[in-house]
Amino acid sequence: MGLYPFRKMLELAVRSGFAIGYFEAWDEHSIEAIIEAGGEEKSPIIVGFGGMMLSKDWLEKWGIELFASIGRVYAHRCRVPVSLIFNEAQNYDQCIKALEFGFNVIMLDSSSLSIDENIRVTRKLVEKAKGFSAGVEAELGELPMGYPGADGTLTDPLEAERFVMETGIDAISVSIGNVHVLKRGKPSIDIDLLKQIRRRVDIPLVIHGGSGFPPEMVREVISLGVAKFNVGTVLKEVYLNGIRDYLDTSDSDDYQNIVGSHTESDFLVRARQNLKNKVKELIQLYGSSNKAHLF
Repeated sequence: MGLYPFRKMLELAVRSGFAIGYFEAWDEHSIEAIIEAGGEEKSPIIVGFGGMMLSKDWLEKWGIELFASIGRVYAHRCRVPVSLIFNEAQNYDQCIKALEFGFNVIMLDSSSLSIDENIRVTRKLVEKAKGFSAGVEAELGELPMGYPGADGTLTDPLEAERFVMETGIDAISVSIGNVHVLKRGKPSIDIDLLKQIRRRVDIPLVIHGGSGFPPEMVREVISLGVAKFNVGTVLKEVYLNGIRDYLDTSDSDDYQNIVGSHTESDFLVRARQNLKNKVKELIQLYGSSNKAHLF
């Protein structure tokens, strides 16, 4: 089907009352499982790779080009709408490389920047992305890492309004109590803050830290303009558990079949199935199952 325009995808989701998952991949096995899950659920899907979770040297030598190629191949073979994002790039130059190699969405990790510098850099990225017919997501506020109460900064509604107006971004990631890479505790989501942001911002909103986001609050935040959830940590968790389960229950030394055969004997097949099942579960939670026909 090819890559679907990011903003158009999210705006349709907002109008129709559901959200779309961004499911973060890390190799060809993970992206295949994610794409298959979207196809089986007949759901639009956002897939990609996270710059902050990968080696800078490797990304800039091989990774960005490799991931763009893999992502585009799977997207073009898929029968549901797909957007391909290079998420949380480590620097401006990585964003430009991602555009050149074929990602149709970019996002810079700008959590360390002042708002003025964030606006300046993001506006420049938006102008660059237009030349590639690509979208730009940006963040305002900084999510705590690992557990509620860790260092972080909530999104200021007035600053969010200014940021959106002065940059022209397609979607904004907000910090409302959600937590990156949640390891313990339960995040306290500030719905009143989200309402204030929504009153001042008319573009789709994004929740990072989707792995630990309270499922019972998903429908409410979708009704307030959240169109995208980012999910990564829990996907790696279930994938790794699949590998561990296989190793715990198999003592075979049939190396050719166990490693790299892509058959049922391959030790990664169980891991991939775990991953696909989790993605399908989240697609259903976000309400995007059977919505591909809307696009």
